[in-house]
This record gives sequence, C-alpha cells and structure tokens, in this order.
Amino acid sequence: MAEQVRRADRTDGEIDTLSARISQIRTWTYVSNRPGWLADPTHWQEKTREIEDRLSDALHERLTKRFVDRRTSVLMRRLRENAMLEAEISVNGDVFVEGHHVGQLAGFRFTPVAGAEGPDAKAVQAAAYKALALEFEARAPGSMRRAIATLLSDRTVSSAGSAIR
Repeated sequence: MAEQVRRADRTDGEIDTLSARISQIRTWTYVSNRPGWLADPTHWQEKTREIEDRLSDALHERLTKRFVDRRTSVLMRRLRENAMLEAEISVNGDVFVEGHHVGQLAGFRFTPVAGAEGPDAKAVQAAAYKALALEFEARAPGSMRRAIATLLSDRTVSSAGSAIR
C-alpha cells in the first residue's frame, strides 16, 4: 500500500497524467475505507485524501493554464489577421469574443475577466475593445458616436476638434 500511494504522490506531468494519478489515489482511498482491509485505515484515509487534494489542485492549475493559453492564442491570431472579431453580449453583460468569455460590460464600462495578467490581459482587452466597437456605437446617441469612434481609434475623446482629457 505504501509504495502504491507513494507512486501516485507526484504533481508533475500533464492533464492526462494527473487524471490517471487521481484515479489511482481514489482506488487506494476506497481500499483505506474498507473495514478490516488495513491495519491503520485512519492514517491511509488521511494520507490519500491529502494526496488527492494536491493532485486536484495541480490538475486545476494545468486546465486553467491550457484554457488561458488557448484563448490568448486564438484572440492574438485574430487580432494579427486584422479580422472582424465576433462578439456576443449576454443579457447579464457577459462578453464573449470568438466564443471565449473575456469580461463583463455594464453600460460603456468593460471589465476584463479576472485571472489574465501581463500580455494575456492586454490581448484580451484589445480583442474585447475591437469586438465591442459596434456595440458601443449602437448604444450611443448620434453625437456620441463620433467621440466613441475617436476614443476607440486613439484612446482620446474630443469635442469640437479638441481633445478632452
């Protein structure tokens, strides 16, 4: 039992490897919970539970990283292609660009999804603003549309030809 549990107690590897280790440790958790199968079942129940928690945390980290990497690469590729990005806004303001949840829109205020940092956050924000340009225009009254177009193109708002800071 000790050797089998020790083999599963590693958090390195990819998603498939971690999933297999979680399966293995769950088998040993089952064994530790069977009455009369082990001399010290409480020790093994605690040990296997700790290992499963660590493996689950590592798996969650790998899955999150894979999702964020995939989302960023898709959005960056579409930005480089200078393609019109497909944006969807749910009734509660969730913003999806190219099928990826990128943040929340309340009025004209866009809040990027939590967790993206550095270049990832910049890519998500750039993709969102590009995709939301039409939505901002549609929400604005006529006189505001020109200001929004200027804001989206050079990040300044102008009135009567003068920049407002």
